[in-house]
Amino acid sequence: MADRKETAELFFDVIHLFRKYHFTNGEHLSLTSGQYQCLFLLDDVNEISQRKLSEILMIRPTSLSETIFKLEKKGFVTRRPSNEDKRTYMVSLTQKGMAEVDNMRKLRADAHMEVLAALSDDEVSQFEDIMQKIKSFYKEKEK
Repeated sequence: MADRKETAELFFDVIHLFRKYHFTNGEHLSLTSGQYQCLFLLDDVNEISQRKLSEILMIRPTSLSETIFKLEKKGFVTRRPSNEDKRTYMVSLTQKGMAEVDNMRKLRADAHMEVLAALSDDEVSQFEDIMQKIKSFYKEKEK
């Protein structure tokens, strides 16, 4: 029987290799993974305050400000003062940002399918069952 610690390490090694392979093969284009996380989140919520975005992404407000500044320079996001509180800035995607997210989602979907290429149909089914168990475990912890 496999050692749990070694199995956990192996799991994260695979994740690291997956990210390294896909980010070094040009699929991230000209953005960092943090910038893509920001874009994906904005795509999901439409518009959000900079403070709330910082909380959700679990990054310092100063780091987020730098990320947003870089995304603004690329034309992917826009910032505007909140209607309720002029000290608060609202962040949203531009049309160019939406197109970038769509493009990255397609690349990511292809990369995700590649993960399963080394597995048989039965192994994919077993893997899905295991991942669902892990996901349920963490969903229960959120409650």
